[in-house]
Amino acid sequence: RRPPGPPPPRAAPPPPRVDPLLAAREVLGFEPTEALTRERVQERKKALARVFHPDMPGGSKAAMQRVLTSADALLAKMA
Repeated sequence: RRPPGPPPPRAAPPPPRVDPLLAAREVLGFEPTEALTRERVQERKKALARVFHPDMPGGSKAAMQRVLTSADALLAKMA
């Protein structure tokens, strides 16, 4: 019999596996099943760069890096 009190700690479950390409689509604002072309990805990358560039008001280095990394991942998959 276990003594009264809080239950023993358990190991946290592993984080869910995330498909990097689905995550990249989400960062760039594309739907998971939306057909993509190199041109559309590059246009979206450019538009988001205008918003999130660190030199812009409200921009950030981390957000810009996410945009660039996501676009590069999608473009690499198309090559």
